[in-house]
Amino acid sequence: DEVRLRLAKQYLATVAEETKKKDDEKEDDLNFNRDAIAHRLHADVQEARGRAYSNVATKLKDTPPPTDNIRVLRGHKLPVTAIAMTGDDTTAFTASKDGTIVQWDVESGAKHRIHPTDSKFGKGVASMAASSDGK
Repeated sequence: DEVRLRLAKQYLATVAEETKKKDDEKEDDLNFNRDAIAHRLHADVQEARGRAYSNVATKLKDTPPPTDNIRVLRGHKLPVTAIAMTGDDTTAFTASKDGTIVQWDVESGAKHRIHPTDSKFGKGVASMAASSDGK
């Protein structure tokens, strides 16, 4: 418990330091920093729980990306239903209606592992996600 308390205090000090805008703070600035710290803590907890969402569509341009960098990976018997990438973009996972999840090396396109799913939950995989901690 002492270790947790020490780590929590250290984390709060780090967050407070990052959100601090200037040395001479007024009352409004202090309230702003408290709100910023609360927002940052909330975002970190959501990310740790796997409930953080990123809006990617707003960052895309109106023009489609070039098609010369598209790679086709073959490894499922039925259509792919879900794709997930690890946080460092080195590993991808694909799931399909055939009930398998395939782990891919993004750089080489090689299959690392095929994970069969448990048939008692149904044959196909509808969706999946990769956690930010790599587990």
